[in-house]
Amino acid sequence: MKLDHIPLDRLYVDKTNMRFSRKAPDVSDILPTERDHDKAPDHRVSAGGVEFGAGWTKAARETGAKYLSLKLDDPSLPAPIYATLTQGDNGEHKLIWSR
Repeated sequence: MKLDHIPLDRLYVDKTNMRFSRKAPDVSDILPTERDHDKAPDHRVSAGGVEFGAGWTKAARETGAKYLSLKLDDPSLPAPIYATLTQGDNGEHKLIWSR
């Protein structure tokens, strides 16, 4: 899976992450970035022109399938959100997170 740019109409929040009636997060852009060193993120996450996260391209050990490991953080959040962005069977992307 090559992630140059993810069209927002293909991004959705997996229902397994929706508890009660919370709104899905508004992630405006997940864009690739130039890496300064080997531990620097491959992608930057922003919403409304404000950067609030970063992503690293990784591969599943068993299948080799590529995915993004994301860390989303903002002063308005009680703690960082760690998420995985994977591509689904129909070309859509699934965002799965935990705290």
